[in-house]
Amino acid sequence: MTTFLFSVSYLRALLKGGLAFTCLLLSFVTNAHVVEETTAQVILRDGQVEIRMQTDRAHWVAAVSDSAAFLVGDIDSVMPKGLSIKAQDTFFTSILKRQTVISVNNIEQAIDGITVIENENSQKMTVVMYATHTLSKVESIGVSFPQSLGNIHSSFSKPQYRTIPAGSYRSVTLE
Repeated sequence: MTTFLFSVSYLRALLKGGLAFTCLLLSFVTNAHVVEETTAQVILRDGQVEIRMQTDRAHWVAAVSDSAAFLVGDIDSVMPKGLSIKAQDTFFTSILKRQTVISVNNIEQAIDGITVIENENSQKMTVVMYATHTLSKVESIGVSFPQSLGNIHSSFSKPQYRTIPAGSYRSVTLE
């Protein structure tokens, strides 16, 4: 009987240890290829530049709520505490309108629209901005974002649009 009790208590301890080890392993969640900083896709279309930016709301709120950053000139206004999400979005839109620069062929373009999209299950927020231009040939594009966003990982693209007939093959040359 002693051997049986010893083996049951031994098995319980072994199971508890195995469960604890499994929980420990599961607590080390890895996020391969996840960028924690702000990202921006700059897309050049015919007559328009579109910017799709993703950033962490809490990080941006903290950056623009810092009165020390205001005193040293890193931000031009301090976000009041306790704003609703909608009021925060209005504040962010104002910052983006004043401090984002979009240029095409070294000619600054006015921002025609800014939309903030909430991501339901995430602290990330998506901002879509666009500016129109009338240039027939685009040779360069430039952007500058508010300093309060921190480093921004950006990609620049100029989509090529083609119709692919059903069952056909189409290739494009990438520049």
